[in-house]
Amino acid sequence: MKLCNIKAIFFDADDTIVDHKQCEKEALEYLFDNIQKEYKAQYQDIFRPLDRNLWDSVEKKSNRISKEDIPEYRFKKFFKEINLEYTNYKKANKLFQKGLANAVALTENACDIIKYLYEKKIYNMCSYKWTSQITKTTNKK
Repeated sequence: MKLCNIKAIFFDADDTIVDHKQCEKEALEYLFDNIQKEYKAQYQDIFRPLDRNLWDSVEKKSNRISKEDIPEYRFKKFFKEINLEYTNYKKANKLFQKGLANAVALTENACDIIKYLYEKKIYNMCSYKWTSQITKTTNKK
């Protein structure tokens, strides 16, 4: 296949172009700042696997929670895990998503990847795994 025939590339931008871990950290900090609670560095180490496990369980169809319910449910579980008294999970998710939308952290090789694709005239890139909310978030960047 010749590269000139490629019209678009679909890939998971997390940790390919976007440093998702750093963006997630910034989003959690934004969330905690806006609910006026103290953010601790170890919170990301608790949130990240909890969140990933919930999304993985949907992909494997091994969860009783629908993917539509996960955004709020993850904060219910997370806040319980860290003993945080805050029950507006919908607001927590909205703040987290807003923080994620505003976080800008690229991987070390992001510029090289983008430059390479640009030089090959491949301008249409789509993230494969991102939800529509995350895609809206990324399009802002």
